[in-house]
Amino acid sequence: MVLEMEKNLKPARVGHPPTYRLGANFVLKIAPDMVRSSQKQVDGRNRAAKATKKSPGRLNRADVRPGEAGYLYLQARAITSGVETLAKDASLFDLLDLEVADTRITGIGSPDSGEFLQVHGRTPYRQPSDGELMAWAGRTMVAGMALAFACEVGMKAILLTRLDESRKTHDLLDLYKDLPEDARERIEADARETRNVLERHRQAFHKWRYLQRSAGKEAFLALVNWERVSELGKAARVVLDECLTTGLKGHVRVDSRFSGTEEVWSELVHLQVEGGEAEIPWGDVLASGRDDRS
Repeated sequence: MVLEMEKNLKPARVGHPPTYRLGANFVLKIAPDMVRSSQKQVDGRNRAAKATKKSPGRLNRADVRPGEAGYLYLQARAITSGVETLAKDASLFDLLDLEVADTRITGIGSPDSGEFLQVHGRTPYRQPSDGELMAWAGRTMVAGMALAFACEVGMKAILLTRLDESRKTHDLLDLYKDLPEDARERIEADARETRNVLERHRQAFHKWRYLQRSAGKEAFLALVNWERVSELGKAARVVLDECLTTGLKGHVRVDSRFSGTEEVWSELVHLQVEGGEAEIPWGDVLASGRDDRS
């Protein structure tokens, strides 16, 4: 992994995607320390973009002020981190619900191949209560829709910072197609399946947040499968990595002070939220590294 990272360092520093071994379980990713535009340059470009005529159905700098794309990145990061703390239930089938002591052998058959006998049995299963079903389904649906929204706001943050505008849409695939080519190359280098995941779940937040008769079954099946939630989680993570590479930043700081006695006490909490942009001049970076592709 270290040798692979060293090989990727040169192309990554000029904006080109890294290359990883196919089927690798782990990789060392690089977040290159690119030269970023000054805040004065970014603010000047944002003012110029704000003065341009707004296209129908799009967000531009008139909607999102300078630096606020960093708050979108922070929102996507917080959502993704929050979902990662949830219990990862893969299905309704819980081994604890099996009544193992009451297992009954129903038959023994001759082996079809090899030396193992085929033993058939029946194990009673306790049907989950309505409350348990709702808790499991609700937790998984919330995670799926939240991660889809994290992907959405992360890509909108990249688009606003790089291109000064973004579609007003929840469609994940449309937003992904709008990303600059070099951003898509880096995302797919990190996770080749990202585009396919976003295409499968392109309407996860837009259409599937309402269980209407027309889409109810499809939406329910898609959003209560934790494997699909995991797919969206990985997509959200690589989008967040590209947010960092784009130059977005966001931080939350908490300052707490306690006072009082054992009987009477008070707590003062000061929450500071910061977001910002320090765009990388990708046109110049990519142009300077054209001969470094490998």
